[in-house]
Amino acid sequence: MGIEVPESYGGPGSSFFDTVLVVEGLAKVDPAVSVFVDVQNTLIAPLLMQLGSEEQKEKYLPKIVSEWVGSFCLSEPSSGSDAFALKTVAKADGNDFIINGSKMWITNAGHASFFL
Repeated sequence: MGIEVPESYGGPGSSFFDTVLVVEGLAKVDPAVSVFVDVQNTLIAPLLMQLGSEEQKEKYLPKIVSEWVGSFCLSEPSSGSDAFALKTVAKADGNDFIINGSKMWITNAGHASFFL
């Protein structure tokens, strides 16, 4: 579900306010589902829309509208969810990146098709 994903990528192109209404409505019925939808729509989709390359947007945004779940990997054993104390690093290696570190409490991990 990508509520704010632009129509050009297969989404409805709705507003952040629409996202808030959906998450709030879901929370009244099932708080766990509301967290799942919230993460997909306030962390995963915006990160891709704002920071993704055009190639990444074309690959991921249409899929998160209808098929894929993204996972947000923030917390680490030694720093918790303090984004300023993270130890995981990504180093360029040619056209790739080598990621070293560890994560825990990975939101949506059991259902994810990709991880940010």
